[in-house]
Amino acid sequence: MEQVCAPVCLTAEERDAVLAQLHSIRPENIQRLQALVRGGGLVFDAGNVAPFESVTPLTASEAGVWRDIGMDLLAAGKVSVLLLAGGQGTRLGFDHPKGMYDVGLKSHKTLFHMQAEQIARLTKLALAHGAKKGIAPPTRPLIKLYILTSDATHAETVEYFEQNNYFGLTAEGTRFFQQGMLPAVAADGRVLLASRSSLVLSPNGNGGVHQALIDCGVVDELERNGVEYLFQYCVDNVLVKIADPVFMGFMHSKHADCASKAVAKAHPDEPVGVLCTRGGRPGVAEYTELATQARHMVDARTGRLVYSASHICVNAFSVPFLRRNALLPLPLHLAHKRSPFVGPDGEVVTPAEPNAYKAEMFIFDIFQYADNMHALLAERGDEFSPLKNPRGSKSDCPETCLHDLQALGSRSGPDDYRLGAEDRE
Repeated sequence: MEQVCAPVCLTAEERDAVLAQLHSIRPENIQRLQALVRGGGLVFDAGNVAPFESVTPLTASEAGVWRDIGMDLLAAGKVSVLLLAGGQGTRLGFDHPKGMYDVGLKSHKTLFHMQAEQIARLTKLALAHGAKKGIAPPTRPLIKLYILTSDATHAETVEYFEQNNYFGLTAEGTRFFQQGMLPAVAADGRVLLASRSSLVLSPNGNGGVHQALIDCGVVDELERNGVEYLFQYCVDNVLVKIADPVFMGFMHSKHADCASKAVAKAHPDEPVGVLCTRGGRPGVAEYTELATQARHMVDARTGRLVYSASHICVNAFSVPFLRRNALLPLPLHLAHKRSPFVGPDGEVVTPAEPNAYKAEMFIFDIFQYADNMHALLAERGDEFSPLKNPRGSKSDCPETCLHDLQALGSRSGPDDYRLGAEDRE
């Protein structure tokens, strides 16, 4: 208990409850957090930032080849899907998991509903493709969906899927698991208490998914099922093309450990993270890490910005890569915030100034361990429309998402499985 800011008057029952929470968190994560805060809060520097060169623009001729490869993989059950769905719709004025939000389509389907049906339609396409090519499907669900939730969204998300019969999927083909938590610490590195029997905890970020994939046995299951690739996306991208056969075929043809879909930055000063290298290793540079001159640099050969490939959190990982690297340490990104805590007298204190260091990990920081990573450059208007802001905002809001979905419905062909017939014009 010496690592906890605890009053001396805790009962044995209270101490046991606190210790149980501590023991539920990987000790190396707590130790790294404490060392980081005591050392001044600097995230380790992996080297100078440089452009990421392995970005391939999508062309029609290559798309056909990659799509066929990807459909072969899907038809053989070699691809599963990972959905990051730990966020609440708080910024939207919606007090439920964001995946339960309805942006206003004719069908009034929620994000979860639309995305589950995508997988169901893609499954039918893959089975038909496999039948034509003599590819025998596995006896299990062809494209299993793994949904990462948080403490705040888990129960309601599970109940929502169960009440709606998994939106065309099955219980066997859908698995829910929770991301981990990290404690908040004081400036001296000691863990803060929220009450006499509980820690101040917060989700460990979307980068915590890698450890959760191991801890919850997902990687074990993928290996047992002969799955080779795990496609990953975030619930709030309404244009996402789940398990895109072109993207999966691209990754397979490149023999990649990791692959990422990217879109070109809208303009040099767009505040988004871009693919880069750090000390020769793949990574993502946040907007604030690039100097103005670097943000505006143009490649004379292509006419595109040198730092242009925006990371939109659409990725894929080979299962062997996850087995080798999912438990390796990722940088902890700190935020200094105000948080009520239990003081020395055992009473809750509400501080006037920031007193708590909270940390999270980012999913893209695992890229540094990839020996062979590639990115596919997609069209922003076709594959990226995030839902971030409340109604009436200028961008990334329900109105812009609805507009983009309606545009998709009016132009998409029969092979585009993202929308049902009722939402096509």
